[in-house]
Amino acid sequence: MKSKRLMTIGIVLALLIAVVGVVLSVSLTACGKDVITVRSEKELLKAAGTSQEKTIVLMDDVVVNGDLKVAAPNKIDLNGFGLEVKGTLSADGSGTLVVGTTALILARRETVKAQKIDINMPQGHVEWNAHIDLPASAATSADAMTVVTSASSFVFKGVFKIGGAEADIMLTVKGGRFEISNLSESSAATVLVPEQAVGAAVENLSQGAMRVEAHSDVAVGGEVEISSKNSEVNVTALESQAETKITVTDGTVKKIDAAGAQVVVAESAQAGDVVAEKFENNGTVTGAVVADEIVNNGTLAEENVNAALKTAAKKALNDGFAAYSQDDYTSDNWAKLTKAKDDGLAAIDSALTEAAIQSAKNTALDAMAAVETIAEATARELAEAKTAATEALKTAFEGYTETDYDAQTWATLKAAYDNGLAAIEVATDVSAVNTAKQTALDAMAACVPKDVEALTQAKAEAKAAIETAFNAYDEDNYTSANWTELTIAYNRGLTEVEAATSVSAVDTAKQTAITAMAAVKDNATLLADAKAAALASLDAAKAEYSQDDYATNWSVLEKAYNDGKTEINAAAAIEAVNSALQKATDAMAAVKNDATLLAEAKTAATDQLNSEYAKYKATDYTNANYELLTEKYNAGLSAIGGARTVDAVETALETAIAEMAAIKTNAQILADAKAAAKQAVNEAFAAYNEQDYTVDNWTALVKAKEDGLAAIEAAAKTDAAAEAGEAAIAAMAAVKNNATLLAEAKTAAKSELGTEKAKYSQSDYTINWSVLEQAYNDGLTAIDASKTTSAVDTAKQAAIAAMAAVKTDAEELEAAKSAAKDELKEYFDAFNKAYYYETSLQALQTAYDSGVSAISAAQSVADVATALANAKTALDNVKADVTEVNDADSLKAAVEAQYSKIILTANISGAYIEVNYDLTLDLNGFGLVLEDRTHAAVKVNGGASFTLCDGSAAKSGKIKSDYAGIIAIGSDADKAVVEINGGTIEVDNSAYWSNGASNVGYAVYADNAEVEMWGGEIIAKGQYVTEDDSVFGINLRNGSSATVHAGKIKSDTYGVVVYYNSAFTLDGGEITATWFAISGNNLAPAADITVKSGSATSTEDVAIYMPSQGSLTVSGGHIKGLAAIDARMGEIEISGGTLESTATEFKALTKKPGGVAVYDGSVVLFNVEMYVNDNTTSRPTGDGNNDFNAVVTGGTFVSAIEDGTYFSIYLWNTTTQSVTLGIDSQYGKIAWFDFVDSAVVNIVENCLADYAEEDYSAANWQAILDILDALETELATVTDVSQIEEKVSAAQAKMAEIAKAKTIATADEFSQAVAEQKDGDEWRIGASFEVAPFEITSPLKSQAPFPLSARRRT
Repeated sequence: MKSKRLMTIGIVLALLIAVVGVVLSVSLTACGKDVITVRSEKELLKAAGTSQEKTIVLMDDVVVNGDLKVAAPNKIDLNGFGLEVKGTLSADGSGTLVVGTTALILARRETVKAQKIDINMPQGHVEWNAHIDLPASAATSADAMTVVTSASSFVFKGVFKIGGAEADIMLTVKGGRFEISNLSESSAATVLVPEQAVGAAVENLSQGAMRVEAHSDVAVGGEVEISSKNSEVNVTALESQAETKITVTDGTVKKIDAAGAQVVVAESAQAGDVVAEKFENNGTVTGAVVADEIVNNGTLAEENVNAALKTAAKKALNDGFAAYSQDDYTSDNWAKLTKAKDDGLAAIDSALTEAAIQSAKNTALDAMAAVETIAEATARELAEAKTAATEALKTAFEGYTETDYDAQTWATLKAAYDNGLAAIEVATDVSAVNTAKQTALDAMAACVPKDVEALTQAKAEAKAAIETAFNAYDEDNYTSANWTELTIAYNRGLTEVEAATSVSAVDTAKQTAITAMAAVKDNATLLADAKAAALASLDAAKAEYSQDDYATNWSVLEKAYNDGKTEINAAAAIEAVNSALQKATDAMAAVKNDATLLAEAKTAATDQLNSEYAKYKATDYTNANYELLTEKYNAGLSAIGGARTVDAVETALETAIAEMAAIKTNAQILADAKAAAKQAVNEAFAAYNEQDYTVDNWTALVKAKEDGLAAIEAAAKTDAAAEAGEAAIAAMAAVKNNATLLAEAKTAAKSELGTEKAKYSQSDYTINWSVLEQAYNDGLTAIDASKTTSAVDTAKQAAIAAMAAVKTDAEELEAAKSAAKDELKEYFDAFNKAYYYETSLQALQTAYDSGVSAISAAQSVADVATALANAKTALDNVKADVTEVNDADSLKAAVEAQYSKIILTANISGAYIEVNYDLTLDLNGFGLVLEDRTHAAVKVNGGASFTLCDGSAAKSGKIKSDYAGIIAIGSDADKAVVEINGGTIEVDNSAYWSNGASNVGYAVYADNAEVEMWGGEIIAKGQYVTEDDSVFGINLRNGSSATVHAGKIKSDTYGVVVYYNSAFTLDGGEITATWFAISGNNLAPAADITVKSGSATSTEDVAIYMPSQGSLTVSGGHIKGLAAIDARMGEIEISGGTLESTATEFKALTKKPGGVAVYDGSVVLFNVEMYVNDNTTSRPTGDGNNDFNAVVTGGTFVSAIEDGTYFSIYLWNTTTQSVTLGIDSQYGKIAWFDFVDSAVVNIVENCLADYAEEDYSAANWQAILDILDALETELATVTDVSQIEEKVSAAQAKMAEIAKAKTIATADEFSQAVAEQKDGDEWRIGASFEVAPFEITSPLKSQAPFPLSARRRT
C-alpha cells in the first residue's frame, strides 16, 4: 500500500516538474541574451553553419529544401516546432551538439525529419532530445543514418519514426558510443557496425529491442542482440546504467568479454572465448569459458570452462590422493578410494561454474576420507559386533519375567546374562563376541519356567485376540501408508507374543498390538482432521483482513471466504481440501482494498490526462488560450491527486478533459470567421433561380459559389476569409441569365446558318437544289421560334445537317454502290467457309472479289444492280468440299458426289458406303447403324483413304454393325488406308448366336491395308461357345499394318490379330480383350508385333500370343494377363515396359498345348520345339524357318504370386527348332521344363527323382540341394537349349559323388565298412555288437545309438 502511494506522489511531482520545465524553457528561450531565434530555412542555415555557444531557437516550423550542415559546438532548441530536412542533415566538429529540448514528457518532444542524417564528430559529443523521422528505406537499410562520435557518445532520448509513426529502423555507427533510452517495448533499432568502424559502442537504456549487425569489434551495454558478420569480431560489455545482457543471435564471435554481465549464445550462433557472470549456451562455443553461472543447451568443450579453477581443483584432489597408502586398505576399499578420486576429476571436468568445481573437489576429498583403512574397519566391525551382541542379549533377557521362575532358576538365568555381557566386553575379535553372546543366550534359554502350559495357552489366546482385532479393519478405509502401519503393528504383536517368556509379557504384547492398530487413523478421520485444519487456516487468513479497508470489495472477499468453506466441507479427499483452501486464500488475496483501487484510479487518470494534454500544441492556440489550457490541465492534476474516492477521481479527470477541449484553438477561431463568410455567400446564392440560367451558366454561378466557399476554407486568416466571401458574391452577380443569352444566341445562329448556305453551288445539285433551300428556310424559322439557347443551337445544327444531307449527283451513285457491296458482303458471309477447302474457298473468294470490282466499275445505278446479281450467281456456282447428310439417300448421294468430308446431322440406319476416294466421315455425335451380315458399314477400296472422326462435344458418334464396321481391302500396289481419329466402331453379332452357324464379326478388317488409330473406341461384342461367334477389334491380313497411338479397343474375344506377313504397333491407347489382346497365328504366319507404350490386357487369358514366325518387340507399355506373353517362334526382344501376370498360383503344364495360348502362373512362357513353319496350304506364307531367338535386357516383371516365376521355358521335343536365349541375369526367376515320356517334368526338380533325403546325412543332403541351386542359376544363363543337357549331366555327376549313409547292424558289416572307408562316409550303427580292433584312416561321421565294444579302438 505504502509503495503505491509513493508511486502516485512521484508521478504527480514528475508532472509538475515537467510543466514548470516547459514554462521555464519557453520563458528562458524567449528572452535569453545568448539566443539566436530563427523562423526560416535561410536563418537556420546561417545560424547552424557556425560553431558557437549560443542556443538556436526555432520560432516556427522550418523546412530545409536541401542539405543542412550543423557545426559543433552548437545547440538547437526546437521550442515545440518541427524541423524537416529534405536532403542530408550532417554535423561535424568537436565539442557538444545539443538538438531538441529537455522536456520531461516524451510525448511532447519535437521531431526532426530528414532524408539522411550523418553525424561525423570523432572528437565530439551529441545530446539528441528530439524524435527522428527517417524515410521508409531506413526500415531495411542502415544508410539513412550514420554516427561517428567520441567515446563520450551520442545520447538519443527520442524515438525513431517512419512516416510520422514510431517504427523499427536501421542506422550505422562507425565510431563512438551510441546510447538510446526511449524506444518503446514494441519497437526495435538495428545498428550496423561496419568493418572500418573504430571504437564503436552501443548502449540500450530503453524497453525496446536493440540489434547490432557487427562487421567489426563493438562494445555494448543494456540488453543487446548481436548478429555477427565477421568471425574475427570481439564483443565487450560496457559499464552501463542498465543490466547488460548480450545475445549472439547468429554468426560467429571470436571473443565475448562481459564480466559482470549476462551472455546468451543462440542456437544458430557460435562463439570463441567467453567471459561472463551468467552464461547460457544454445549454440556452439569453441574457446575457453569463464562464468559464475552456466546453462549449456548446446555444444561446448567442458574442459575449457573455468579451466584455471579446474586445474587448481584437480591438483588439490591429486595431492590429497597421494597422501594415502595402498597398504592401509583392502583391495576393495583401495578401489573405492581410487574411484572416488577419478570420479572427482571427472566431475571437475564436467562442472561449469566455480561453485560446481569446488563442490566436485570437496565431494571427492570427503569421499576419499570416508573410505576405511584396514585398522578402522577391524575396530569398527568389533565395536559394531559388541553393540549388536549386547543389545541382542539385553533384549532376550528382558523377555524373561522373574515370577515365571523359581528363585534358583532365576539366579542361574541372571548369572548367564551377566556372564555373557562380561564376556562380550572383553572379547578381542568378532568371533569371540558371537561365541560369548550365543553361550549366554543358550544358557538363559535352558532355564525352564514354572508353568509352561499356562504360557502356551496365553500365547494362543493373545494371538487370537490380535487376529480378531486386525480382521475388524478394512484396507479400503485406509491410505496405503496407514494400512502398512496397521499391518506392521499386527505382525509385530504376533511376533512379540511368540517371543514372550511369561504370561504377563504375553498380555503386554497383545495389548500393545491392539492399541497400536486402533491408533492408526482411517481415511474418514484423516479427512475430518484435514477439513478442521483447513477451516481453521481459512478463518485465520480472513481475520487478517479489515472490513474498514474494503468498503468497496468486502462482499467480494466474504464471498471468496464463504465459497472456500463450502468447497472445503464438500471435499471428498484431502487433496481436494487442500486445493479448496489454497483457492480460497488466493481468491481473498486477489481482492483489492479501497486504497489500492483509489491509487490505481489516480495513476490511470493521471496517465490519461497526461496523454490528453500531450495532444495539444502551443502553436495551435493564442498565447492566452494556451495558458488557460495549461491551467485547466494543472487543475485537473491537482483535483485527481486530492480526490478521496474513485468517483471523485473520475469526475476530476472528466472535468479537466472537457475544460481543455472547450478552449478554442486558432483553427476554431478561424473556423468561426469562415462560417460567417460562408453564410453570406450561401445567402447571396439563395437569391438566384436555376430556371433563369443555362446549365453552363448555372454551373458557372454554382462554381463561383463553390470556389468562394473553397477560398474561404483555404484562408489562413480571418480577413482573408471575409475577402474571399465578398469576391464570391461579386462573381455570382456577373453570370448572365437565360434572357440575355437567348437573344445573343439567335443573332449568332442566323449569321452562321447564312454562312453555311453560301458554301453550296446550284450546279452540283441539278436534282436536289430546292430541297437544300427548303432546309435553309426551315432553319431560320426554327431559330426564331426557339425559347432557349440550346433550342437555338439545335435548330441551327439541324438546318446545317439537313443541308449537308442533300446528296449531289455523284453521291447518289456512290450510295447505290455502297448498298450493293454491303448486300454482296452479307450474301458472301452467309456461306460456311469451313465447308470449303483451299481450292474451292479460293474460288468462292474470287467470285466475291470479282463482284465487288464490277460494282465499283459501274457507271450508273442500273449497272450496279446488274453487277450485284451476277456476283450472287457466281457464288452459288462454287461447289463445297464438305456436306451434311441426315438419311441413307443423302449419304449415298454425298459419297457419289465425292465430297471430301461428310457430316452426319441425324442417326442413319440401313445404309452402307463404299469409298473409292479420300473421304472423312464426321459422325458428329450421331450413329451409322447397319444390321446386315453381307456388307460392312464402310468398305474402303485400294488407293482410297478413309478417316473417321467425331466432331461433337459429347463424342457420342458410333458406327454399329452386326458383321463389320470397316473393311479395308487393297492390293500390293494400292493399299487401302483407314485413319480413326474419333467416334466408336462397334460390332455386335449377338443377334445371331443362336442360329447354329459361325458368325464372325470384325470392327476393323484390313487386307493389304494400313490402319492408324489416334483416338475413339473400338468395341467388339461376341462369343465362342459351340460355334465360332468370335469377334475381332482389328484383323490384319496379307501385308497389312496397323498402329494404335491412342484410344481404346475392347473385345469379348480377340483384340488385335496379325496374320499373313502383317505388322502391328501399340504406341499408346488401351487394348482389353477377354482372350488375347494381341496375337499372331501359326497357321497364318508371319506377324511383326511391337509394343512401345499403352496397355494390352487380357482378362481371362494370355495378353500377347506369339506362335508364328516374325517378331515381337517390347520396349514399353503395360502387358497384363494370366500370362503376359506366350511365345513359340520368331524373334523376341524385351527391353522395357511392365509385364504382369494376374495368375494367383503356379501350376506347371501337364500336357502339350494345342493351337491356343497357355499359362502356368509365370509372367512369360516360352513353348519351344513345338511348331514348324513350312509352306503348306494351311501355312501359305511359311518359309521353313521356325527359329526361336529371345533376348531380355530390360522391363519390369510383376507376378501376383509372392516370389513368382518370371519365365517358364518348356522344351516339348516335338520338332527340331533352333532356340537361343539371352535373358539378363537380373531376371533370373526361370523355371525349365522338359517333355519326357508324354509327361512334363521340371528339369531341376527331376534331378532328385532317384534321391531320398533319408539316405543321406543332413550335410550331404544339403550339398545335393546346393548343387541343384547352382544348376538353376546356370540354366538362367543358357543361350542355347543344346547347353541344357550338358549342364544337367554335370550336376547329376556331382550329385552321384555325394555318399549315402551306411546302416551297420552286424560285426561283419562293420568290418566291411572299415575296409571300404573313404572321405565323407557316414556310418549309422543300427544294433549292439562286438568288433575286433579297427583303424579309421578317413574323415567320417558315425551315429551309434547302440553300444559298440572292442578290445582296442584307434
